[in-house]
Amino acid sequence: MAHLPDVHAYADDTQLYLSFKADSGDNQTEAVDAVQECSVESIAQLRQIQLDSSKVNDKTDLKVELKKIASDKGFRIVDNEGSGNCMFYALSDQLEIAMGFKIRPEELRRILVQYLRKNPKLPDETDLFYFVDGHQSWADYLTYMEQDGAWGDHVILCAAANCYKTCIHVVSSLSADHDVILRPQCPAENSRTLMLGHIHEEHYVSLHSAQEAEKLVGQQDKPEGELTESATEESEEAQQQRQQYHDIIEKTEAFETHHKECIRVLPYKDKRNGQVSVELYVLCDIKYIPKELKEAARNSFEEMSVKLIWTNLYSGISDVPNITPGVSRRLEKKKAEQISKIIDSSLPTLFNEHRNITAVYPSLKVTDSKRAKEPCIVVNVLGKGRVPIGETNIPKTIKGFPVDIVEGFWVKTADRPNPIKPQKRMEHLCLGASIGIRGVNNYGTLGVFLKEGEDKFYLLSCEHVIGDVKGTEIIHPGWLHYTNSFQTYLGKCKQLLKRMTGNETELSPDNWQPTQLGELEGALYQVQKISDRIPPEMKNTGCYKDFRKYVEELKELVSNPPRVIATLSYGFYGNVLIERSFGQEDLRFTIDAAVAELKREEVEALKRNIFVQMIGTEDYPRGGVIETDEVPDTSVVREWCKSGVTTRHTLINNSFAPSPIVLMPERSKRVVRSSRLTKEGLLVGDPVEWESHLSIDNIDKPFSDKGDSGAVIFEKSKMSGFGIVVGVQYEERRLSKTIVSPLYIALETLSSLEQRRNLQIVLDKFG
Repeated sequence: MAHLPDVHAYADDTQLYLSFKADSGDNQTEAVDAVQECSVESIAQLRQIQLDSSKVNDKTDLKVELKKIASDKGFRIVDNEGSGNCMFYALSDQLEIAMGFKIRPEELRRILVQYLRKNPKLPDETDLFYFVDGHQSWADYLTYMEQDGAWGDHVILCAAANCYKTCIHVVSSLSADHDVILRPQCPAENSRTLMLGHIHEEHYVSLHSAQEAEKLVGQQDKPEGELTESATEESEEAQQQRQQYHDIIEKTEAFETHHKECIRVLPYKDKRNGQVSVELYVLCDIKYIPKELKEAARNSFEEMSVKLIWTNLYSGISDVPNITPGVSRRLEKKKAEQISKIIDSSLPTLFNEHRNITAVYPSLKVTDSKRAKEPCIVVNVLGKGRVPIGETNIPKTIKGFPVDIVEGFWVKTADRPNPIKPQKRMEHLCLGASIGIRGVNNYGTLGVFLKEGEDKFYLLSCEHVIGDVKGTEIIHPGWLHYTNSFQTYLGKCKQLLKRMTGNETELSPDNWQPTQLGELEGALYQVQKISDRIPPEMKNTGCYKDFRKYVEELKELVSNPPRVIATLSYGFYGNVLIERSFGQEDLRFTIDAAVAELKREEVEALKRNIFVQMIGTEDYPRGGVIETDEVPDTSVVREWCKSGVTTRHTLINNSFAPSPIVLMPERSKRVVRSSRLTKEGLLVGDPVEWESHLSIDNIDKPFSDKGDSGAVIFEKSKMSGFGIVVGVQYEERRLSKTIVSPLYIALETLSSLEQRRNLQIVLDKFG
């Protein structure tokens, strides 16, 4: 066993200390190295050594002592509210000073506990749980440490040093020669040491350089006593402002969580006049933002002196893709994988702390709508050029790769705010048909038919389209699609009636969203009643003929409302880690998929039709499913096609291979469950806050749009299933990418949920 240099080691209930004489010099490094080399037994013995309690006075005396010791070292104390969170407050303050990371204490607690979950052992494979007292298991300890008010301990300090790859210097209240220096297991990056003060067995504080304090208040020429008093006043004012900002940030997060229309709710401070504004980035009908949403925002923020700014992301967006066809380059596969690993490692400590980030992915820098040769990390943000309160600038480079910040956001394609081309109810279902949940104002796309054995048949779509509650009734067409179709024809009747009668007609209120069939029947009755006022001379005109045609469309819709076609069997939304063979990297993707068992009458209708059909094409599934290992291969140029409710059948010629993309979901679904797919089934893992998908560039024309969620993408040459459309991404107000869940992993995941069912795509013929 290695022997320690001139060092004294001791422990209290929450700390493991190495302390040195003031002149020990390089021996400190030797001591730390030696401790790492020590056996478990030796570390356990060190942990049991207790300081003589006669050396410990009350907290007030120790705080005064710490203030004196810190002052002698050139530091001043910056206190915090404590409440069991003092270590996290102090570390949060130091991370901002030393590394520029603005991380709230509660978020820092979550990050460090998550780090310990992923790193439960020392480099020599010793379990960290060996150094934990008072808990029955490692999981029990981590569950406790997640709780607000749970005191941070020596394990948390070590996690902080390793997670952020920085040294932590703890100045003790006991005496000047009891300093503790914690070093990360890997070499520390070029950052300043985090300086903490510790009031023995009571409290942690942050230590600021006295020289920096002088610069902060701009009083270098004043006497020391006057400087100390003014600096204290400035600190109190700063703490009040910090609390005010903290309250505003919490309020914006809560509002974003409870209002799904809000993609982000972000607070900003005007540098010119100090005015705080809250900008609400929403996805609403292009004509208006609901009065109820505006009223809720006013009520929520009325006690705060903030200005509310509304930004409707649908206003001014274009479906014309932002990549010019035929001129874009492709990022090499190895480089894309390298950058993807950097992105994954940076998620908990960097990207997660910027609420304005919506997506991150590896790419080539884009200039004038063309990809250049330089690999980069693309970061999509809302409010480019502005930094939300409580955050810092996004780094210009990460691990040597430039960061390209681009205004952008993504949305799930479950419905569409403005009317689309009507889709009538089908006698037998086709791939690309409109579906939804009975009683819910939404719609999406029927992707493929699946079978289990010879007698059970299912439809596949997204979990966010058909839900996650077993037994939910699935209808065709989706209710919102159905009512949009009705309102489209109703609007045409209204325009023609005005032209023929010369009067406005009140057929339906503004922003009407009917929820019952009776409301549509009532509107149709009003149309027929008003039509009696049409002058006789108008009944020979083309306008009247068009009017009668649209009335017949309304009658047909009312006579053929959405029918129940299936009941939900099970669904899955979350990240799935797929174990691969030795020497290969494991794969992680987000799966958003669900299956619903078809009604007997729907199966019989499909069998009578014999052939599986896709809307808008004579093509059909015939090649099975592409395994995920094959998909990201950028050396293979593929053509993709799909049939969706909104865009119908679309094809991308000579498209890029799908590329990885990481997305920040809406705050209401910010905690994404994570599982490991094994031969034994799904094993539950730690939740995360990001979704990991594949993406396909929209080239020349839109490949997918809102309403296409659930559509299955096929590789054109063999018509093999590849992925499920879950969303679309916009950059600089233009449609950029289609977001995809891998079909192969989705089917494996769904099969594992219910006694390892073997779900297979229905190819060519039904039955």
